[in-house]
Amino acid sequence: PAYHIRGSVKLYSPLPRQTFVMLRRRNGDRSPGAFQGVDVKKDGTFDIIGVPAGSYTLELLPLRDSSTGRMPLDVTGRDVSGVKPPSVPQFDIKGRARIEGDGVPQTLFGVKLHIDWLDWYPFNFASNASPAADGTFVFPTKPAGVYVISLAPESDLYIQSISYNQREVEDGRLDLSNGVSGDVDIVLGTGTGQVEGTVHWPDAVPGAPPPPLPPGAAAVLVSASGVTGNTGARSADIDQSGHFQFRFVPPGRYFVFVSPQFDEGLWQNIDFVQQIRDGGVSVDVSKKGSATTEVPVLTNDDLRHAIEKVPR
Repeated sequence: PAYHIRGSVKLYSPLPRQTFVMLRRRNGDRSPGAFQGVDVKKDGTFDIIGVPAGSYTLELLPLRDSSTGRMPLDVTGRDVSGVKPPSVPQFDIKGRARIEGDGVPQTLFGVKLHIDWLDWYPFNFASNASPAADGTFVFPTKPAGVYVISLAPESDLYIQSISYNQREVEDGRLDLSNGVSGDVDIVLGTGTGQVEGTVHWPDAVPGAPPPPLPPGAAAVLVSASGVTGNTGARSADIDQSGHFQFRFVPPGRYFVFVSPQFDEGLWQNIDFVQQIRDGGVSVDVSKKGSATTEVPVLTNDDLRHAIEKVPR
């Protein structure tokens, strides 16, 4: 059985050349066949036909000059009518960055902030912004949604806190699902640490060379608390002796893994990380501190079993 989804979209003047309403499965799938949708008519109405029962996200495709927005939608044993997805014009995200150091003069020169749109499809709208001398920055023309601002681990700076409308942003996630209504304040801190480790082979022969790692294997560092605003998921190469190192690590608690492959999107999913956490090692990094650990090797079967347990 398949059903209709009928509704309307608030259109703004002047009318965009095209407004497209899209329906996709709420399971993270970004393959080309993962969605279906239709053009919105000039009067703002739409009718998506042939929809099987399931859990979906209904959203406006962020085309040029079109409004944006998304909402969860469940289709059961009947047509769904009267749906009104959020309709938010695209906007600029503006803010100011400053550094709170330990008395050592710091400059924003060379600082590059990065923004990611969470649960994106089919465009991720990621971009960079370099603060001006007074700390101001702009991420232009963004669709409605939830964002994460991060700082590449390239120097002794990390994102200490993010505030929006004078309220601290929980877990570094900036919720702009209803558009923007204020500025973003970012405080950068100094005093990063490092994590060093080696690969643990339980059956290794003392004095013998370590077994070879799978091609593409990497060390993986993820936040144990699920906070996304500092490093997201990071990978590091492993040398022939089985040694790896992560530099410029913000203070906090982390999981360290040795994975046969590194899929950044997968390792940024905290549900997946929680499912596979027993296959890694947890470490605490203090300000200006160093953590050393020995990590076992995950298998592709370990990854697959963890993926199967992730809620969808």
